[in-house]
Amino acid sequence: MFKPTIVKRTTKNDVISKESALKWIYVFTTFLSIFMVAWILIFPSSWLMGYSKTHDEIINKTMVEPYDGTQIHPKIFTKYAGHPEVQFTHTLPAAVWSTAIPFQLHQGFRKTHKVAHRRAGYAFLGSSLLMTAGMLIILIKKLTFDYDYEGLAPPLSKFEEFQTKATLLVMGLWFAYTSIRAVVEARNKRFQSHKHFIYRHIGSGLWVAVQRVILILSGPQKNPEAMREFFGLAALMGSVVSYSLCELAIYLDRQPAKQIKAN
Repeated sequence: MFKPTIVKRTTKNDVISKESALKWIYVFTTFLSIFMVAWILIFPSSWLMGYSKTHDEIINKTMVEPYDGTQIHPKIFTKYAGHPEVQFTHTLPAAVWSTAIPFQLHQGFRKTHKVAHRRAGYAFLGSSLLMTAGMLIILIKKLTFDYDYEGLAPPLSKFEEFQTKATLLVMGLWFAYTSIRAVVEARNKRFQSHKHFIYRHIGSGLWVAVQRVILILSGPQKNPEAMREFFGLAALMGSVVSYSLCELAIYLDRQPAKQIKAN
């Protein structure tokens, strides 16, 4: 028996536009960027440790002395004191890098301020290479998070220590590669590819902001060993969110300028 084909109409609620999806990713990315700028320059601003007595006293009174369990060990704010080679190659350049992101991603800004966009791009990508150098220094000087708990939690096994260092090294090299590749693509006038490597570059660095948000929202933790494990887990969660969003943005950008059906 013949059955008529029922055609279901697609309503406006069933679709989202490519532009709308990218807009929401941009809004979230901007929030993370502002969060990181505030974290670096306003509070806790670990790059100032050892240079401002007032700042150090505030950190000690609010983050160190009353410490009774939190997902972020106080040493993460204080350990760079006496290490200007880290503060000025990794921490402070990250503020420049984060500040540039909302402007570099904004289509209107890129079109109406081409010179400013290009100059900000140099600062953005230049700071990323400094940050990579700073990450290598952190690894060499054993200033990674797993050393923040010495005397409080059992040390990592040799394999766990190697795994942590190798993961951070690979992530740092990918961060640097996407930066350099973005420059190469721009010089060769492959602008869409340039944009996509910028997306990947941002995704490979902004996971730190996602991690910090997760740690803040997760509540206190008094067990140092569990705290260390969760710090690594939050880094993994932040990476998954950040990397996935950048690939989603690339996928959406490659689609034709028409409405994409929502799931």
